[in-house]
Amino acid sequence: MENVTGRIDEEHDRAEPEHTRVLVVGTSQTWGAGAARAEDGFVERLERLLMAAEPERRWECINAGIQGLRG
Repeated sequence: MENVTGRIDEEHDRAEPEHTRVLVVGTSQTWGAGAARAEDGFVERLERLLMAAEPERRWECINAGIQGLRG
């Protein structure tokens, strides 16, 4: 888990005031297992939908899915 937290910190520093971040946590389905391309994962699609719905706001969806995690 520390590895995931460290990676998020490295890749996503503090947000600007008009910048909205959505953290999506989950297992391999969140990570993107089953998607033909990385941009077809549901977190990436969610970000595109949010940007289209509210283009005046800067959206960033952070994929914190963990591949191969078993419940």
